[in-house]
Amino acid sequence: MKNLIKSSLVATIVLLIVSSCDSNRVYSSFEGTAQLNWKKDNVFKFTPNLTESAKYNLIVELRHSSDIKYGQIAVKIKHTFPSGQEETKDYVLRLRKPNGELIGKAMGGLCDTPCLLAEGIDLGEGMHTYEVQHMMQEDDLSGILEVGVIIDKVVAN
Repeated sequence: MKNLIKSSLVATIVLLIVSSCDSNRVYSSFEGTAQLNWKKDNVFKFTPNLTESAKYNLIVELRHSSDIKYGQIAVKIKHTFPSGQEETKDYVLRLRKPNGELIGKAMGGLCDTPCLLAEGIDLGEGMHTYEVQHMMQEDDLSGILEVGVIIDKVVAN
């Protein structure tokens, strides 16, 4: 467990360094699970405040142990717009390729798997809220360290 925590710290530092180089990133936030265990009733809430109306890419990233038993995780995401309008959608976040190989970047027993949920979506200026909950049959998903939401601004070339 200590090695996993040390690996998590190293992975977090590397992620911060890499993401700080991405000038299109307007929001990146992660919430941790208790003891590598994502409980179904643990809904993660993210509240990005977008400073301009533009096109954005929406990404949910899972930081998990590289020996996680799941190939994919079903989630429900509720998006509350600045107007108060709510939209709820179900997604499947793929962690492994069909051959069993991890999709994300693994380092020291941990793997970061970004999952692009929406590309080039129009989001208005203001406070948005994203609530992420897993919808798997099991109540507790072991091996999940953190859940994050990332928003990148789409820049025309």
